[in-house]
Amino acid sequence: MLERWRGTGYLSRMNDHHHGNSLSLTVLVVAGASESCSRLRASIERAGHLVHVSPDRQEGLRKLLEIHPHLLFIESSSGDGEDIALIQEIRTLTKERWVPIIVVASRPGDQTITNAVKSRADDYLSLPLDDDLVAAKLRLFSRMAALQAKSVEISLSPGTSKNNNVPEAVITFNHLECVEDANIAARRMLCGDPSSDLIGRTTIEVFGTNLAQLLSKRKLTLTSASGARFPAQVSLSEWVEDTRPRYTLVIRDLTEQTQIDRMKDEFLATVSHELRTPLASVLGALGLLSAGATGALPESARTLTDVAYRNGQRLSRLVDDILDLTKLESDRLVLMQSPTRVTDLVQEAISANETLALSSKVGLRLDELEQRASDAEVMLDPDRFIQVMTNLLSNAIKHSPSGAEVRVAIRSNDQRITISVKDDGPGIEPNFRGRVFEKFSQADASDRRAQGGMGLGLYITRMLVQRMGGKISVESSPGQGAEFIVDFALNSQYQALAKKRILHIDFDLDARLRVARWFEGKANLISVASYAQAKAQGLDASALIVIANPRAQGMLSDFYEDLRSLAKNQDIFIYSDSVEEASATSLDFQWLSVSDTSQIDFIDAVLFRTKAVLGKATA
Repeated sequence: MLERWRGTGYLSRMNDHHHGNSLSLTVLVVAGASESCSRLRASIERAGHLVHVSPDRQEGLRKLLEIHPHLLFIESSSGDGEDIALIQEIRTLTKERWVPIIVVASRPGDQTITNAVKSRADDYLSLPLDDDLVAAKLRLFSRMAALQAKSVEISLSPGTSKNNNVPEAVITFNHLECVEDANIAARRMLCGDPSSDLIGRTTIEVFGTNLAQLLSKRKLTLTSASGARFPAQVSLSEWVEDTRPRYTLVIRDLTEQTQIDRMKDEFLATVSHELRTPLASVLGALGLLSAGATGALPESARTLTDVAYRNGQRLSRLVDDILDLTKLESDRLVLMQSPTRVTDLVQEAISANETLALSSKVGLRLDELEQRASDAEVMLDPDRFIQVMTNLLSNAIKHSPSGAEVRVAIRSNDQRITISVKDDGPGIEPNFRGRVFEKFSQADASDRRAQGGMGLGLYITRMLVQRMGGKISVESSPGQGAEFIVDFALNSQYQALAKKRILHIDFDLDARLRVARWFEGKANLISVASYAQAKAQGLDASALIVIANPRAQGMLSDFYEDLRSLAKNQDIFIYSDSVEEASATSLDFQWLSVSDTSQIDFIDAVLFRTKAVLGKATA
């Protein structure tokens, strides 16, 4: 709206004629050639205002759009309907700003005055004209126009953003990709001067890219007013005003955070080189000593050497865990996933842990495989999957009593494969089971503490499994051991579903981007903000699975009916916490809670119809 005011020249004219608390007005008089019209014109000119006279009403409307007057005088006609129609037309043409309308009636108490005021006229005059009354009304509306000019000037001023108290840069774009609002921090960041004006500039002028590309990123490199480039993080709020979308971006300068991350990386590199390298040499030397490379050691010396070697290995694992944890939490761990036979990796992990099992006097056994499980392939990073299995196997071995057996089982159906590791240890207390995969989590039992460690192994295991698109769970009862279960979808399932089309309707752009990441490489996902956008794209409804969040989509009943027309006989998933589950399930829609549904359960429910979130088994 403010840009349209600028384009009319109205603001510049207000500034040119703005004197103190009043304005030199541009006045349009719509009246025929009469003595009263001439007298009105003379009164306006004596007051120092510019007058335009249009004898014809259609000509008056054209003049209205041409000169953009501050005030209108309309001579009342003999027909009330014509006056009302003219006033309503003027209000339609000037809806972006207030233009006072004064009706001039032929005599006091004329019914046309009452009708005109009812139809949104602002004031009236009666013939014969009183020059003092005309002058008083002009002074009044001049002051009001001055206040209006000041209000618009303030609203357009780059220093009056409602977000000026926010320390981070905040910019709002309209549907035309033009800046509507920018706070002081944004102007200082992008212009170097807090008094600079960003209003009206396009996203390309501000960021060097269009809005769609800008919103597809969360971290990007921007250019400051000095020409220096700096890393930034962008978060978005998408909203609607006057049926038009608006996009408010909060931009955070990551220069300091990047420097901190660089220092942390340098520290970790130092740890890796200065600690792991000599530690490997120490472990190698201790291993040679224990193996008798320098000759047979006395029993007491060999015992000490074995203790040192075991603790050196423990320290090495802790260092590896810390490095992996840092990479995982900063999303810098690169996974090299490829279609891989799970059974080959499981057998390799068992072989790698046989020495640990033997030293702990614990057996390792892989249950007999079905052919289907033996041939199953999953999209995995082989090295990281072996790390997962090693963590689970070593954890089971540590908690198994001497003479017990750790059993590994692989089961598969047409859609998924599960790998379980079960021990006969003390089990997990119910009050700790929910925290077993948390960082630095350790049970209070003394036998658990005796095993040492930092409580990172299972946390890293969970993160690795989830990063590879799987899920992990545990089943246990005190005194009856624990069974850790890792679950993945078969690669063949994703290949078969790669061309499946899914329509995701959600007003929240962050939610759309998050779901798009979940389905990347698994299905053809189309994301839109509303049903209207989906219709505008001309989507073939018969081939679509629909995921929708009803929030900010209008009347719920109408929106659900629109979803029916899009999905036809395909599945519809309501993915939301903003409406009641019953409203969706009563229409045979699937219900998925945003807060309670995990990424893997969400994908399973949509792609495989497993309804895992509704309590059914997935394997």
